[in-house]
Order: sequence, then C-alpha cells, then structure tokens
Amino acid sequence: MVEQSHSPPDGVVTADRSERAVAADRKATAASLTPPMGRRNPHLPIRGRDLVLKELSGALAGSGPRVHVLHGLSGSGKSAIALELVQRALAAGVTTWWAKADDEPSLVEHMRALLRRVGVSDVEMLSGHPADHLWLALANVTTRWLLVIDNADDPALLAAGTGPLADGRGWVRPYQGSNGMVLIMSRSSDPSGWGHWCVRHKVDMLDEADAVAVLRDHVGVDDDDPQDARRLVDRLGRLPLALRLAGAYLSQARDTAWPDPAVPSTFRGYLDAVDAGRVALRDPDLVRPGQQFVDRAWDMSLDLLRRREPPLTITLLRLAAHLAPAPIPCPDVLNATSLNLTGLPGTTNQQLGRAAAALRDLGLIDLLSSDGRASLALHPLVRDAAERELPAEPGDLALLTALVRRSATVTGVTPDDISSWPAWQSVTPHALHMITMLLRNPGQPAQVVEDACYAANFAARSMHARGLYLAADAELQRIQRLATRDLGERNGETLRALHYQAVVHHARGRYREALDAYEKVYAARHEVFGPDDVETIRSRHYRALVWHELGRHAEAQAEYEAVLADRIRVRGPDDRHTLATRHNLARLKQDTGRLAAAEADYRAILDAQQRTMGPDYRHTLATRHNLALCLHAQNRLAEAQAEYDEVYHVERRLLGDEHPDTLAIRANLAVLAEARGHVAQARQERDSVFEAQCRVLGVDHPESRATRQGLVHRGTRPGPL
Repeated sequence: MVEQSHSPPDGVVTADRSERAVAADRKATAASLTPPMGRRNPHLPIRGRDLVLKELSGALAGSGPRVHVLHGLSGSGKSAIALELVQRALAAGVTTWWAKADDEPSLVEHMRALLRRVGVSDVEMLSGHPADHLWLALANVTTRWLLVIDNADDPALLAAGTGPLADGRGWVRPYQGSNGMVLIMSRSSDPSGWGHWCVRHKVDMLDEADAVAVLRDHVGVDDDDPQDARRLVDRLGRLPLALRLAGAYLSQARDTAWPDPAVPSTFRGYLDAVDAGRVALRDPDLVRPGQQFVDRAWDMSLDLLRRREPPLTITLLRLAAHLAPAPIPCPDVLNATSLNLTGLPGTTNQQLGRAAAALRDLGLIDLLSSDGRASLALHPLVRDAAERELPAEPGDLALLTALVRRSATVTGVTPDDISSWPAWQSVTPHALHMITMLLRNPGQPAQVVEDACYAANFAARSMHARGLYLAADAELQRIQRLATRDLGERNGETLRALHYQAVVHHARGRYREALDAYEKVYAARHEVFGPDDVETIRSRHYRALVWHELGRHAEAQAEYEAVLADRIRVRGPDDRHTLATRHNLARLKQDTGRLAAAEADYRAILDAQQRTMGPDYRHTLATRHNLALCLHAQNRLAEAQAEYDEVYHVERRLLGDEHPDTLAIRANLAVLAEARGHVAQARQERDSVFEAQCRVLGVDHPESRATRQGLVHRGTRPGPL
C-alpha cells in the first residue's frame, strides 16, 4: 500500500508531464548494474596477481568452482583484480553485472535490478523467495555471465535472511552450471562466514619486485636507484593503494619545468621526507588495517596539493570527506551554482573540474560515470585520512547541509515520480548523513537544522516509496529526534517527520498508530499554519484515509468532500493532490457497493491523470488497479483480467517483484484466476504471494491476511501513500 497525496519538494512542476517525463518513467528505474570500468586504467598493468587472475579466468571460461571470494585489506587491490577480470569477460562477450553490498538496502535494490535484468517470468514467480527466482532464472541463462558483488564485508547480508550463507539458499549459492560465475569482494577473511563451496583468495600485500614495478608504473620513469625504490615500497607496506598515491605524487612532482626544491621528486627524496617526520605516522592499532601505509603517502600528496593547486582543491577534498561514505553525485550536490549561493562565491564549474582532475591525478579520488550520472568517490582509507587530517571547518556543516538541501533532486522532483528514484538513491546517503552529523554536533543554527531535516525527510520518503518501510521508519525516528531537540515539537520539519512516520505506519497496516499521529499533526498544523495551508489540508486528507480503512465511511466521505473543495480552490481541479482526493472518493463508492458510479469516476480520473502525469505514474497505476477491482466486482472478468495484466507488467518492471504494490496486484490476479476456474494454479500463486507479503509486510498486515483468506472482494488501493 502506498500514498496518493504528498506535496512535492519546493519548485516541483507536475501539471503536465506528458511531454517531458513519461518516456523516462517507462525505463526500469533500478540500481545500476554497470561495471565501473572508469576505475580501470588500461595503461597500468596488474602486477603480482597472475595466479589469481589465471584461476579466475579459468572459472570464467567454465572450469572449476563457480563462486569465488577475493578477501583482503582495503587498498590491497581487490577491485583492480575484479575489474581486470570484467575487462576480459566483456572482451569475450560475457554478460557482466556489478552489484553493491554496502548495506542491506543497497544489496536488495541491486538484486531486484538483476531479477528484472534476467527476465523472471510469471511462471517462475510462483515460487517464494526472490533469491529462488534469481537462481532459477540464472540456471536457465544459456549465454555466459559474470556477477560481481562489491563491498560484501558482511557475508550474512548475502544470505538474505535464509540462515547461514553456507546453507546456500541466499543471494549467493552453489552453482553447478558452466555458463556463469560469481565473484565477491570482501574484507571478511573469516572462513566460517563463507560456504565450503566458495573458493577464497587472499589478496595480500605485493612482493617487493611487483611493488617496485607498480610504483614505477605510476611514476612513469625509471631513473631512480633500485635500492631506494625497494626501501620506499617496504616503507609503504607494499599496499597497492599506498603505492598508487606515492607514484601519483612523484609523477606530479616531476611534471614541471620549475621544480620546487621543497617538493621531493625522487624515491630517496620521498623516503627522506617520511623519515624526517614530514609524514606523521600513526599508531597502527588505532586505525583500520592498512591505514598507516596510506597515511605515509597521503601526507605527501596533501603537501603537494597545498604547494601547487588553488585552495579550492583542498576545499573540495575536505567537503567530500565529510559527506557520506558513498559516491557523491557531482552535478546534483557539488556544483558551482550551489557553492556560489551557499558559501564559496566566485566558484565556477571549470574550477571544480580542474580541482577534481588534480585530486584524481594524485590518486585521491575516482571520477565515475554510471548510466549518464557522474559521481566522485573516495577510497575508504583515503576518506579516513582526509576526514582526520582535514577536519571540518566552522562553516562546513552549514555549507554541506545547504548543498544537499539545494540539490536538484531535493528541490526538483518528488519521490512519487518513479523515474526520479535513481537520483534519490544517490542523494539519500548524504541527506541522512547530515542528520548524523547534526545529532553529534548540537547548537547549530535553526536554518541549518531545518535544511537538513527537509532533505532527509524527503530522502526517507523516497525509501518508503520504494517499499523500504522499516528502513524509512528508522531514519524518520532519527530525523524527528533531531528536529524536536533543535527546532521544537511544532516546527514544520518536526511535523513533517511525524507525518511521514504516520504514513509508514499506515502503509504497514498499523492504522490506529497512524490515526493518532495524523490527528496530532493536523491539530498542530491547523494552529500554526492555518486551515488553508496545503500541509493542513494534507493532514485532513490522510485522516480521512485512515477513517476509510477503519470502516468509518460517513466520516471519511464528509472529510474527503471538504478536502476536495479546498484542494480545487487552493490547487486547481487537475492538480495531482486534487485528483488523489477524487480517487479516494471513488474508492469509497466502490467499497460501499456503488460500483457503477465508482467506475465512471475512475475513468474520468484516469483521463486527467494520464493527461497530466502520464500512464506510468504511480497515482495513475493505482487508479487503474482499482478500476480492475471494480470490473472484477461486477463479474466482468475478461475486462478485469486485461486491466490487471497491464498494471502488473508495468509495476513489476518499474517497482520490482517484491514492492508491496506489485504483490497486491499479484494477489488480485490469483483471486481472478480462481474465479475463472484455474483453482490449483491460483492457490499456488496465492501461497507464493502470501509468503512474500509476510516477508515484506508481516503476517498480520491487512494485505497478507486478505491473501491468506483468499478474499474475493479485497479492499481498494488508496494510491501512493
């Protein structure tokens, strides 16, 4: 179940999407599975990894075990090995997917994208767990394929709640075929976390000769004393990331017609700088493994930046280090327009580009591009060093918060627009990170806290829209805690967080809790903002929705009608919020047996929604779903079947197999199949849907109960909550 009426962020234009966004809605809006080949430099060979690459290439060709794990320290070169294998796979015509397992939401979204990519059919969907769907589909893929899973530092996430990963029932499991291969990258070296069917490869420090070769590859010349090179690589721990940083430094130091005597440009000079204390070596027990080697190269790189590059370069690195440990969408968050307005006047995009290039050339950042979206990424060890050595300056928290708040995603699109979900996925970690920073740093100006809460509220709203109810609820609790502490209980952002929490309760079927929260928010908004404020009217609309769910139909109808009159007056007759209220009045007619009148209303609403929002907008799909229910209730089964089928295929493509909306329409299709005489197939499908709903919504959710009971006349869908 999802929501029909939510105002978009400020500045959103939704009156007519037919010419600018319908085509985008029709694209699958999943997490990207494109390998990050921009991180691979074809001019730099892989050193010291011949044996593991030979074994992995053999597995890719179809020999030996099919599931492999690269484990080792951050910065040891796991990604370089994986990217080299991917390059070989792509050159051989092997279909390749790259998924991320940074956390459970990220892993689930990437696996959902993969399910869509492998074309799970309706028949295959009759089984229960999404991991079963995935492996049934992969077993039937007749072409060669490679699945890479990055950042799987917690192997338990890969089990997908099925028990220990070693049981082989999760997202990763034993594979006996010859067409496919799975490669996992992890810092976890504990053999008990992996199944016996996983071949583990320890990615260790390089041996001395290979480490020297890597250093020379990055420097680009070979005129230094070999002994100095050996001493330097040993001092850097022969860690590939540290070697990359040192080599990039020396390459930049030599690339000038006017050398600076204070900038070492030789292996011995670099080593002497370390020995002379220009690099502050840290206690290895106080940092993550491998960090001390990166620190030795880091300080030298930072010194070179300060000597050679404009101050913006250090500023960009500092700001990036204090955003979330996730790729930063450059045009959306770090852009000249926002920086000019929020604390760095005079900044141009050309200056930002030069600063980013300087950081990239020193190996401190990666500049990535995926599905047309550019981003900036720091290696975890580099981020640790930058966060520690470039502490946030007094105005940084306000600046970062303003950058996220002013991002094009937060200011320009609503999470109800499915085509915006990839953008929200990119911005959400940074919006939520600002809440973490402000909770740790009380006493910030009210405007800073309001900006952070605004962005985070809509980020949590986007999580809810994608069906991540529990994760959204947890984040909203944190937002509400911050807003209450720093802004007070009656502030607009505090009330927004409480309202969105109520929406999550509503979506989870916890109607009494939702009603209590809606009533509280309505009373406060009415007093603070007045009766005609759009937020006050929204609260009345949601209160009517819960009354509707609880069977208080007379109260719901009176409130819907009053809200409709206000929305026509305040927003106009074709605004999506006005149409949402009309839609819910039609639902009420249907739920109280006035089927012909409900059908006529649905068709009129659909005409307006398709004209103003497009055919694939979630509000439009909800109306079509309820129209199908209405036809079903009138025993017009063939018409209902056609309507259900069209909505199901669109929602499955756009929302995924386990989004609550997709599951709801599958349940209705099962009921219809039984009514048309396909009893055995219908009951099997119903059991499958019930199992998925219990997993996603819980066994006591109204949708789960309705599926279990095989109700013929299920409740209507209110539309996107």
